[in-house]
Amino acid sequence: MSERLPGALRSIARPLWRLALRVTRLPEYARLASFRVAPNGATDYYLRRPHIAPLYSAARDVKAAVYLANDWHMLPVAMALAERHGGIVGYDTHEYALEEYGHRLAWKLTRVPLVRAVEGAGLARARVRTAVSAGIGADIARIYGLPEPLQEIRNVPDRHDVPFRAVGSRCSILFHGILAPNRGIEECLESVPLWRPEFEFVLRGPGERSYLDLIEQTIDRLKIRDRVRLDPPVPMVELVARATESDIGIVTLPPSSKHNLYALPNKFFEYVQAGLALIVSDLPDMRALVERHGFAVLTENLTPEAIAAAVNGLDAARVEALKRRSLAAAQELNWDVERSRLVSLYESAVNRA
Repeated sequence: MSERLPGALRSIARPLWRLALRVTRLPEYARLASFRVAPNGATDYYLRRPHIAPLYSAARDVKAAVYLANDWHMLPVAMALAERHGGIVGYDTHEYALEEYGHRLAWKLTRVPLVRAVEGAGLARARVRTAVSAGIGADIARIYGLPEPLQEIRNVPDRHDVPFRAVGSRCSILFHGILAPNRGIEECLESVPLWRPEFEFVLRGPGERSYLDLIEQTIDRLKIRDRVRLDPPVPMVELVARATESDIGIVTLPPSSKHNLYALPNKFFEYVQAGLALIVSDLPDMRALVERHGFAVLTENLTPEAIAAAVNGLDAARVEALKRRSLAAAQELNWDVERSRLVSLYESAVNRA
C-alpha cells in the first residue's frame, strides 16, 4: 500500500502501516500469549489455522498404523488423525522448535507459548519420539519432564560410492546450504585474506537478495574476488556429488542458541559422504563424531583469526588423511544405516500398541 505513495511520504507511511497491522493483531497475540498459562486449547487452535486446516482436511480419511509428525507444526494433524482412526503418533522434532527464531523477541513472546503447548501435548501422546541430535533429544526431555531422552535419528544423506580424490594445486573450501546470518559466513569471509594462497572459498546455496548483496559487498571490500566463488544452489539430490569437487567442508555455527549448540547440520554429513576433510565449530554433538571418526579439525573460537588458523594448519597431506577418514566414516553415517534404526523403533512401537 505504501508503495503507491510519493517517495517523500513513503518513509513515514511504512512504519505507520506496520504499526496498524500489529494493532489489528493484538487479539491474536493475546490468544497466543495465553497458552503460556492455559496450554490445553493450543492444539485445537493451531489445527484450525488457515495453513494447517487444509492439510488435515486432505488427510482426514487416511487410515494408518502410524501418523508421523515431522516438526511441531504437524503434531495437531497427526494427533487428530490418530484420534479419528486409531493408530499411534510419532514425532520427529526436526531440529529445536523452541529455539527456531530465538533471536526475535516478538517470536519468543507470542509464538513460544504456542509451540511449547503444542509440542508438550504431542510429546505426551507420541509413542516414538526422535530428534536429529542427542543434545537436542536430551534437552527437550529435560524441558518437558520426559522419563528418557528422545531417540537420535540423524539427518544423513543416502550412501554414495565416492572415490578418494587427492588435493591439487588449489585447495577448495566449501560452504553449501542456505546463505543467511548466524551461520558464521561473514567470519569465514573476513578470514579469507589471512589464508595461505593455495586456499579458495566456494559458497553454494540460496539466500535472500539482501544477504547475497552483503556477501558481494564484503568480497569487494576485502578484495578477495579472485579467491571466493558464489555458486547457485543445486538440487538436494546433487549436493553430495557437487561437494566432491571441493577438498574441505566448513561448518562454523556460533553457539548463539540451543538450536546451534546442539546442531548436527545436514551439511556436516553431506561433506562426510562426499569424502571431504572438515573444519567445524567445537560444539558437543559435532565434536563427539569428530572425536570418534577423526575426519575434522575443531575450532572453538569463531573469529576470523581462529578460522584462518584452522585453515592454515592444514597442508595437503593432512587434508588427504582427513578425507580418507571421512570416506571410512561415510560407511556408517548414511541413511541406509539410520533408516534401519528408525524402522526398528516404529516396528517395536506398533507391536506394543
